[in-house]
Amino acid sequence: MKTTPTNRLQLGLAALAAAVAITSAQAQIQVAGSLYINVDATTNTVGALTLNDITNSGSLGGVFESTNTSFIATVSNVNALVLSGTNYLWLTNRSSGGLIPPDPGMVGNPTSSIECWALNPSVSSDECMISWGERATAKNMALEYGSGGSGGVAHFGTDAGWDYYGGYPAPRFWHHLVYTSDGTRNNLYVDGVLINSYPPTTLNIFASPSILLGAQWNGNATAVTNSPNWATLALARVRVHSGTLTAAQVLNNYNFEMASFPPPPITTAYLAYGPVHRYTFDEPATNDATGLTFHDSIGTAHGTVQASTSFVTPKFTGRRLVLNGDISTSQVGYGYPYGALPSGLVSANSTNNGGSGELSIEIWYKNNDGVAWSWSRLFDAGSCGPATPFPAVGYAITGPGGFTSGYGVLDSFFITAQDGNSVGQRQVGWQNKDSLPASYPATNSAQANATFYAVGNYHTDRHVVVTWKESTGQILAYDNGYLAAGLYATNSMSTLNDVNVWLGRSMNNDNGFGGEYEEVRFYTNVLTAGQVLGDFQVGPNTINTGPQAASIQTNPQSQSINQGWPVTFYVTASGSPALSYQ
Repeated sequence: MKTTPTNRLQLGLAALAAAVAITSAQAQIQVAGSLYINVDATTNTVGALTLNDITNSGSLGGVFESTNTSFIATVSNVNALVLSGTNYLWLTNRSSGGLIPPDPGMVGNPTSSIECWALNPSVSSDECMISWGERATAKNMALEYGSGGSGGVAHFGTDAGWDYYGGYPAPRFWHHLVYTSDGTRNNLYVDGVLINSYPPTTLNIFASPSILLGAQWNGNATAVTNSPNWATLALARVRVHSGTLTAAQVLNNYNFEMASFPPPPITTAYLAYGPVHRYTFDEPATNDATGLTFHDSIGTAHGTVQASTSFVTPKFTGRRLVLNGDISTSQVGYGYPYGALPSGLVSANSTNNGGSGELSIEIWYKNNDGVAWSWSRLFDAGSCGPATPFPAVGYAITGPGGFTSGYGVLDSFFITAQDGNSVGQRQVGWQNKDSLPASYPATNSAQANATFYAVGNYHTDRHVVVTWKESTGQILAYDNGYLAAGLYATNSMSTLNDVNVWLGRSMNNDNGFGGEYEEVRFYTNVLTAGQVLGDFQVGPNTINTGPQAASIQTNPQSQSINQGWPVTFYVTASGSPALSYQ
């Protein structure tokens, strides 16, 4: 049976119940040590700031004074301080008018925690939420909402992104963004989830003249720099703790405050254009689909199922392609089953190749194998080649075998089924490391990934959409109808040497996908948030271009079983608006 609205409601209620249980247990904001900074713009009145400043109720006292007119505005249902790229604020003493420097516990090599509730409408490389110190090696402290390797925390020279490869939390949503340091590990959390952890370097944070919102001090802390540019985002709450919040405390604070930061309402929309390739996997049922074709019901880009018969075998159920996964060996992708699609399905969309410059990939699937199949892929397009030296020629791989040890990924545009062993996390990523095609030189070693999260991923039907807009480079990932993550590709689609286009197999030496594909679609336009949500609600089997009467596409099939044994019948239906089953 397809996932119904009732099923999804039950999952949502279970997640809500878990959040309520955590909130009830703590029922207050947890503080590590004392609060140096405690700013809450949600209680301010909409309009220009009174006296052009905002109060700090933390132990440092004072007010954050704006150097240009600053406003409180309602941003996605929340009153917040708006940083427009033309203003920043610094901590001052209202009575004396002098700047307030950071506490001695905030300089040198401190343990600390920083929490920000922020919404960024469009993420760029360097967007500072709060900072102090100076932009000299290891002397800076800046918590950012940016992309790239310094998009999370910037110490200047010893930086970290929100994940390992420069991805960032989804734009246009409120997020709880946290940095902690205990002298042993530095950690970055998004919405209560640890997403990056790394050993600290020895810092010597400088005692700058003041603490800034939306900007950073220059290299000797004599002036506020506009390189990087001042932030363009909204800040609702900012807290700086003298101590290190534990993972449990971070999660508690997120759960306690999350109800005040609801996601923006999304109006469902019909598709403006249907897909150009569609795979519904309704081939005749068989327990061994090795070598068989799965058909493109719209175009001619038919795929084939590849596997080594000495390993686990794939199958068609009559409505799904089931891949059984396999742990990789020293050979890239050796042995496990996967779906092979024709070359060029991504790069053909580049304007350099006469395409639209836009792409959306939509997948309905279920992950069955879980933690054993670390980093397994839902989709991967690219090329493989010698691990060194770069650049190198990208090669195609055919059949179930692979290159021997020492060969690996060169180009890749991928969606993982899970992030490492975590079945509740996935990644979307892009990289370009080879020199092909020669007419569109690559930026060697260019790479970006973004991690996104979900509740109830394992053994449940899910819907994922990834879009790529070539003119801006923005890649967005949606999970079960909602925007979940984003990143930027610095090269065009045409530089992706996608000689391999795979379902369930990795360009890298990672494990095979153990799960089920119900439907896969390719579009030559970027789906909007409303269109993604509309598709999620109506489910697979319906091209949601407008209202459609409910109809049965696949009737239940007769089965013979022993008396008293359980039996399951399946029916496939289509229609829009979303159907329910009874």
